[in-house]
Formats: sequence, structure tokens, C-alpha cells
Amino acid sequence: MHVGHIISGFGHLIIASWLFLGNIFYSDKIEIDYIYAEIEAYSEQEYLAMLSRDNEPDVDSSVQTLELPEPSSDDVKPSPTKRDEQLETSAPDSPAVPSLI
Repeated sequence: MHVGHIISGFGHLIIASWLFLGNIFYSDKIEIDYIYAEIEAYSEQEYLAMLSRDNEPDVDSSVQTLELPEPSSDDVKPSPTKRDEQLETSAPDSPAVPSLI
């Protein structure tokens, strides 16, 4: 046999034994804290009784109408800014439309 096969086999044997035996000689055991959930079991009759209850919320039938505030003269039309004036005066030139004849 080749020396490489022996070294490879020995290395695989060590890795496989470590995977299977792992922490067999390790003394500190990890304690797992379990979380328990409390559940309740209902019979079919109890479940149907819960479904048949009137579970609809109480709705207030009185509706209040909202009144909009009257707009003031300041709210109707805002004053133009300097940027708006620049945009209005610097319109691009439109290209000439060629005739289709």
C-alpha cells in the first residue's frame, strides 16, 4: 500500500470516531431548559358552543359629520417663488415641425 492511503485511512478513522464518540469523555453535561406551554382540550360540544356565541362587537350607530374649515385667502393661491418665475421665463425653444407634403 501507499503511504498516502495509510495516512488518509488513519485520518478518516480519527474523524469518524470523533463524530460517533464525540464528547463521551467530556464531564460537563449541558442542561436544557424546556419551555412548556399550557394547553386546554375542548370537547366538540364546548367548541361549537364557543362558535355559536355572539362575538360581534358593539357598534355605535350615531355618526358624526365632519365639517371642513373655510379656506382663507392665503390658502387659496400660494405666492410664486423665485424658482417658479425663472421656470416660466426660461421655456425651451420648440423645434420646427417639418411639413408632411
